[in-house]
Amino acid sequence: MIHTENGRVVNDNGMVAIRHFPAMPTTAQAPGQMYYFEVRNCISLVWVQPHHVDYLLSIRRRCCGGNDTIPFRLASEAAAKIWSNMDVR
Repeated sequence: MIHTENGRVVNDNGMVAIRHFPAMPTTAQAPGQMYYFEVRNCISLVWVQPHHVDYLLSIRRRCCGGNDTIPFRLASEAAAKIWSNMDVR
């Protein structure tokens, strides 16, 4: 079951949903762990260990023109349910 806990979307295993923008497959390295973002239903998402959330959210990447972007954000409960093929009603 997916639910919101302290502003974070959490699954039954205690993992937190992180979303990648734009919706495309990508990877992110946290200390001692590589995460692979998978695209399902036009949403790029991965479930991460709670102690890696702040690290992933602090990552900045450069894009065209040298501008920094914030590619990773906390996923909404609706996005996590759509990605997981669950009913969002």
